[in-house]
Amino acid sequence: MKTTYCPRCHGTNITQYAGGMTGTVLCKDCGYMGTLIIEKDFVKTMDEPRRKIVKK
Repeated sequence: MKTTYCPRCHGTNITQYAGGMTGTVLCKDCGYMGTLIIEKDFVKTMDEPRRKIVKK
């Protein structure tokens, strides 16, 4: 699953400006408008070790 972030405020409330025809995005949180966004791919596999919860 890919999540897109605003490069200015790191918000996730991003939409395409002008219907995506220009490649410009608009952040509804801070008003950033540009072509640069940050995408992170969060994939958890079964190979990753599970963390144990330790109660104190």
